Amino acid sequence: LIHRKRSVILTRAYSLVENRNVGPWTIEEDDILDAAVRKVAEERQINIAVEKRLDPFGVIIAPSKAPKIPWEEVIQAIPGRDVKQCHTRWWRHVALPDFHKAPIFSAKSDYKLIKRIQQMECDDFSEVNFNHISSK
Repeated sequence: LIHRKRSVILTRAYSLVENRNVGPWTIEEDDILDAAVRKVAEERQINIAVEKRLDPFGVIIAPSKAPKIPWEEVIQAIPGRDVKQCHTRWWRHVALPDFHKAPIFSAKSDYKLIKRIQQMECDDFSEVNFNHISSK
């Protein structure tokens, strides 16, 4: 185990303990996860519809109020996956698939970024204070 990254050891340990699956999700698992969430939500009368909101630049932002889903019930349908894996997968890839694929910068924000860099009048790009830029 010497000379291995902590994350590699942790991933391997999780895969050995309790038959936990730490590999990539399959399309079938996504379908099972979605069906399980919908079934539990219907049984508990939870509204899982998520309204997509956009920031002023047209980028999708996370919902302000997420439904409370009983993940302990959902994971019963997906052997080898835990609560955190199912919660993260459902929100990031099933419920809001476009959220993490949205462009980080729009043309408008690119313009503002270039303007702010030019206002700093730095001779070298390495002199730009990006902490200052991001705080405004």
